[in-house]
Amino acid sequence: MSEGKNKNKQKLPDYSKFLKDEDILVNDDGEQYVYVNALVRIAREHAGLKGWDVHVVQAPERTNNWSATVEVKVYFEDGTFFSDAADCRIDTARQGYHHYTTALASTRALGRALRRALNIELCTVEEVKDGTGPATDLQKKFINEKILKSGVFGLKDVSRIVGRKITNLKMLSQKEAAKIIEEYNSRLTKKQLKEG
Repeated sequence: MSEGKNKNKQKLPDYSKFLKDEDILVNDDGEQYVYVNALVRIAREHAGLKGWDVHVVQAPERTNNWSATVEVKVYFEDGTFFSDAADCRIDTARQGYHHYTTALASTRALGRALRRALNIELCTVEEVKDGTGPATDLQKKFINEKILKSGVFGLKDVSRIVGRKITNLKMLSQKEAAKIIEEYNSRLTKKQLKEG
């Protein structure tokens, strides 16, 4: 939407070199997404992010099917700014977040503005619907406590199951986490059948 100090006429530095493995989510089709909190970290640590303003353009109401539209402007220490907008409807919100369309629209808009400022092409995880999104807290807790801590699988096994290197459970998508839990349940069932 807008950029300050004619920064749009200059070549922006590429901040993607500061992305860590756990900042990226890869879906089953191999598409990569970046977390908004990773963009905030990079902007603060490497680009001089001062802060941001949020402007609700459209609040969710019954008449607009609970759709929210939000604009976010991010400010940097060198005086530059970037802004972008995003919306969120009930049908584009992740499961469990259907009542928080304004918050999701705000997060999406922040991600878009930071992506432009940091010259990072990846779409944010927060823009994606269920399934491709990150593993839920319950999935991560189950995998950590029932599978990793008990020694049933290690991270190498988890990486083998999902088909890519996993160094942290935050890297898992919902589908990948479900695949790991299914593999665990399958192994458990086979073991019980042998013992039975």
